[in-house]
Amino acid sequence: MKDTRANILAQALALANANGISGVSLRAIAKELGLSPGNVSYHFRRKEDLILGLMESHSSKNREYLATKPESLAGFLQLFGALFRQQHRFRGLVIALPDLLETYESMRVHYRGVEKQRRQGLFDLLEELRSHEEIAARDEELWRVVSHITLIARFWIAEARVSYKNHSIDRVIGHYQALLADCLTPYITDQAASTHREYSGRWLAV
Repeated sequence: MKDTRANILAQALALANANGISGVSLRAIAKELGLSPGNVSYHFRRKEDLILGLMESHSSKNREYLATKPESLAGFLQLFGALFRQQHRFRGLVIALPDLLETYESMRVHYRGVEKQRRQGLFDLLEELRSHEEIAARDEELWRVVSHITLIARFWIAEARVSYKNHSIDRVIGHYQALLADCLTPYITDQAASTHREYSGRWLAV
């Protein structure tokens, strides 16, 4: 039973990545998996429930990453490399998120709680860097950085599809790690300066 549910979610993600979220339907998933539509709807009654399942799978993995406590700027930027790869794995969902939140009230409610936790998690990561003297910044400055990071994390995939589609995903992720490093430029200490230069050098020209 759990395997069937997991297979349905995996197929929904594959369809979203290949054809956009509009290409995801219970009937299309049933056809791809060789199941009856009723078998699929037993696990997910509506498309909305299916997308909520994908959102929770994505959010659960993000929570695992944000629960780590990197003690250095290198660890912080490597963590975001892993987060960006996770987002790329769920790219069909990530790209569609603004429209989904406008369409489905249940998703808006779900996302409000997720976003609040995620912003606090980002602040905690920055505070950890500050405690290890990798950055020097006041709380209000850290919250501004959280807003910059949130903007990059939310929309980098859409921008990359327009501007960097001829580059490998590793190269593209390096570019967005460089932008994150740039957000921290005013607050970098001498201790973290060499790491900051290394990651900033991964920037890509369009």
